[in-house]
Amino acid sequence: MPQLSLYMDEPMMEGLRQDAAREGKTLSKFVAGVLRDRDTNGLWPHGFFDLYGVCDDDTFVEPPEIPWEFDAPRKTL
Repeated sequence: MPQLSLYMDEPMMEGLRQDAAREGKTLSKFVAGVLRDRDTNGLWPHGFFDLYGVCDDDTFVEPPEIPWEFDAPRKTL
């Protein structure tokens, strides 16, 4: 299995240890998960996709399409 060595200051390392312990994971598994999430989520914040469908409000609907004639005039390039 490939390995990765990282150099960081002690406060950052301690934070990683605490986060791993809080999730009940080894430090290695925790960091691998952080890197995996970063790779699969791209630029979306952690947990972003977990929010889909949690809003229980019937008034929260998609607005109607705006007619094209209301579009602003644009200069042709």
